[in-house]
Amino acid sequence: MENVWQHFVFQRDQFGERQIWIDGVLIASAGGADPLDSFDGIITIGAEGPTLANSFAGRIDDFAIFANTLSPEQIMELANGANPPDLISPPVPFIITDIDHDTATGVTMITWNSRANKTYAVDASDDLSTWEELTDSVASQGETTSFNTFPAIGTPRRFYRVREVQ
Repeated sequence: MENVWQHFVFQRDQFGERQIWIDGVLIASAGGADPLDSFDGIITIGAEGPTLANSFAGRIDDFAIFANTLSPEQIMELANGANPPDLISPPVPFIITDIDHDTATGVTMITWNSRANKTYAVDASDDLSTWEELTDSVASQGETTSFNTFPAIGTPRRFYRVREVQ
């Protein structure tokens, strides 16, 4: 298969139980492994040792090391695109961080903290009661995302909200 991303989890607990998960599904497990050696800060990814033996012809998009084994729910979250640090600490609160209105052009730029591989909707209201969806297809731009809009002419004030839709 070409150009198909898969999510892998390889883990071993303190009792020697080993597991392999692919795309959130446990596909192999076995007990009886020796305890892990203390981590010395050196790791080779995608090949074996300094000779690069047993290398693979592929690409790695994300890589994370956890101090403890993950639960099946955490593994499924990762397979579905969760940000690894969010599993061990609360994610950054989802908030609008800036609204900048340029009176010369009439453009209002809304910026919020975002997560990779997510899609957002932006809504607007004149009274905080009735909301109009401006778009539901703003792709994440990384840690922050911005969207430009033109407020309705004659509107003395405008309120905005952002929703994560995917």
